[in-house]
Order: sequence, then C-alpha cells, then structure tokens
Amino acid sequence: MVDTERYRCPVCKASFRGANLCLRCGVTLDPILRIAAEASALRAKAATLLRYGHFEEARQAAARAQRYDATETGRDLLSLIQWCLKNVVMDSEATEI
Repeated sequence: MVDTERYRCPVCKASFRGANLCLRCGVTLDPILRIAAEASALRAKAATLLRYGHFEEARQAAARAQRYDATETGRDLLSLIQWCLKNVVMDSEATEI
C-alpha cells in the first residue's frame, strides 16, 4: 500500500489525492506511483527474507527500496537487517569455530 499523502506532483507540487492524474495540472502520476509501489513490495520482500534468516538478500532488497523511495520505515528495516548481519551472522560464525 502506497501512502500517497507523502508525494507531490512533480510539475505543480500539488499533493496527491489518490488519483492517477494530478487534480490541479492534469499530469499523469502513474510513474511515481509505480516506483512507490515497487519500493513497498521490496520492503515486504526484505521483511520476509529477514524472517527466514536470509540477511544479505534482505539487505539488498531493503537498500534498493530505499533508493527508489526513502521512508522512515524503510530506514528502520535496513538498520535492523544491518544489525542482524553484524550480530547474528557474526555470532553464528563464532560458534561454528
């Protein structure tokens, strides 16, 4: 789900109102909405990968999502994944020695 209230029309800077066209100037907003939806899907994928312990793949998906559409939630998810990479993976490697 894309939070359209965070976005503005790239042409006239009007707030999004959940429509595919800017209500003020008429420009199509589909490309921006697609990018935001892709970022949201990547964050969901990263969370699933994290849940199953695939930390590096989760980090890549979360980082890509942040490049597409930086959000506070995405930043928090990426921080958690990076913490897991540093602590969980390092701990498991130490116990294997």
